[in-house]
Amino acid sequence: KDVFVKVGDEVQAGDPLFTIDTSEAEYDIAMKQQQLEMQNEQNAMAEASAQRDLEITLATNQIDAAAEQRALESAADTTNHALLGTLNSEQYTVYLRQKAADAKTAADTAAAALTAYQSTYNEKKSLADAAALKAQTNPDDKDALNANAEAQQALTNAAAQLSSLQEAATNTKAAYDTAQSEYESALTNGSSQDGTIQSAYEAQLSAVDSSQKGTMSREQAEQAARDNLRKTQLSNEQALMETQNDIKQSQEKLAKNTVTTDVSGVVTSVNVLPGQNYTGTSAVIVQDVSTMKASVDVDEAQIADIAVGTKVRVTTDASGDTPLDGEVCFVSPVPVGTDESSADPGQQTSSSASTHKRASYRVDIQLDDPRHGLRGRRLLRGGLRRRPE
Repeated sequence: KDVFVKVGDEVQAGDPLFTIDTSEAEYDIAMKQQQLEMQNEQNAMAEASAQRDLEITLATNQIDAAAEQRALESAADTTNHALLGTLNSEQYTVYLRQKAADAKTAADTAAAALTAYQSTYNEKKSLADAAALKAQTNPDDKDALNANAEAQQALTNAAAQLSSLQEAATNTKAAYDTAQSEYESALTNGSSQDGTIQSAYEAQLSAVDSSQKGTMSREQAEQAARDNLRKTQLSNEQALMETQNDIKQSQEKLAKNTVTTDVSGVVTSVNVLPGQNYTGTSAVIVQDVSTMKASVDVDEAQIADIAVGTKVRVTTDASGDTPLDGEVCFVSPVPVGTDESSADPGQQTSSSASTHKRASYRVDIQLDDPRHGLRGRRLLRGGLRRRPE
């Protein structure tokens, strides 16, 4: 985005070199924050739905338990009255009428609970169908797959609850039909005490068995609803943590948009421009010039005057006309190259010319303070002359 230095600038460790455009990162964070808000809303809806399922299950269980308790009491009463055998026809008819009325109340209650829950089941089925379609359309979407699994589990629980309510409605309707039939039979034909006793006893056994099954079914439905609520909460927490972690990582990247130098030195190369796409290459090169050396090749005619510790001045392509002071730190003991030069021109003939091979030696100079006048490489080559003492 912005470049703060140019070639030749002196910088200190920690100084900014350039900044990276963060518009894309800021947009990414904004989108993730919006996604986080949507997740919070969706999570709240999912948890509220699971909480409603639990409350409906608890309320339905209470209704079923109360109906079963009434059925048990009614069956016990029927058996007791039949065993006593002291009721007269009129009293018995009144009893059967009350029994039929109680049975009708229980049947109506069960039917109302079934009707009320049918809409909940339909809603669960629609959500499960939508989640299954989304998972099929996006088979690689982990969130979609998890949502589908939760929706299918919720549908299974709802189906079990609906089946329980249907069974309760069927049983209470059957009990009402039986009670009403007994009442109508008593009105027209009376009843047989022996048959009544046997029927009452069997009905009582059936009521006990139905109550035990109902209790087990209600406990399972309640536990399933609680498990579904907890799974929904855990899934929501995990999804929120992942999104929050993504936002944190993006914010950390955003905070590093200003690139600084780790070392003090001179800027020797700037390879980026404002507005240019940064590809990760060496954007800016900073070199520590406090320990820079120059390397020159010295002719054999001059090498005798050069030794380690000799004070010299160096001119280079990088320094231009500005001489650089330094001290010889290394002299090669062997030649690094040879040049062929002509002998005395006056002694040459027209047919041939004699030549002489002149050797050169590499000499390294430790520069005293190259920062004033040097903007270039770490290893330099150039002219050399001895510095007056």
